[in-house]
Formats: sequence, structure tokens, C-alpha cells
Amino acid sequence: MNKKGFTLIELLAVLGLLTIIALLGVPMIINQIESQKKQNYENFVSDLCLSAEAYLNHNTNIEGIDDFREPGDTISIKIQDLITSGFVKSNTKNPKTKEKLKATDIFVVTINDDKTYSCTLNEE
Repeated sequence: MNKKGFTLIELLAVLGLLTIIALLGVPMIINQIESQKKQNYENFVSDLCLSAEAYLNHNTNIEGIDDFREPGDTISIKIQDLITSGFVKSNTKNPKTKEKLKATDIFVVTINDDKTYSCTLNEE
């Protein structure tokens, strides 16, 4: 008798190995996706920070700009001002919420001890 095919034991062994690989691989992939989402948001805020820096350097008539000189000083910039001035596109989407930036959102810029800026996005 000529047998062709696999035995039930062979099929179950392969199925068991594939299950183990899936159980080990899926959490790693999920962690990688979450890590990438976090990195995308950090890059998004960093890009907005650069836009806010450029906005601050090009506009001298911003309310509170005279008090924004020393480390620890903060200034709030409305996203609408960045959009109106052309430093941010109006259709820019927040990668965390997948929604367009709202005009009411506020970007807070702080001067660090080494005279660099750190920024946070306060969504309303």
C-alpha cells in the first residue's frame, strides 16, 4: 500500500510549533507597534517645537515675549497662531488622536538651563 500525506501526529506537532511561535511573536509585534506610536508622537511634538521656535524668532509682537528670556521661563502659543503664521499646516493631524490640530490647542514652550527649548502640547 502506497501512503501519501501526513500522519495525525505530524500535523499536530506542526500545529503545536506554529502555536508556540505565534504566542511568542504576537506580543513582540504589539510592543513594537506601541513603541513606534510613542516615537511618532514624540517626533510630532518635536516638529511642533521647531515650528514654535521659528515662530518665536520671527515674531516680536507676541504677548509675553519680553518675559521669555531666562531658563525656566515659559510661553504659551496657540496652535491657531502657528497655523495663521504658516509655521504649521492647518491639516496637521495629531498621531495620538488621529484628529486635526484644534485652534484651541496650546503649545507651551519652556527655556531649559542649556538655553534649548522643551515643549508640550496641551490639548483642550
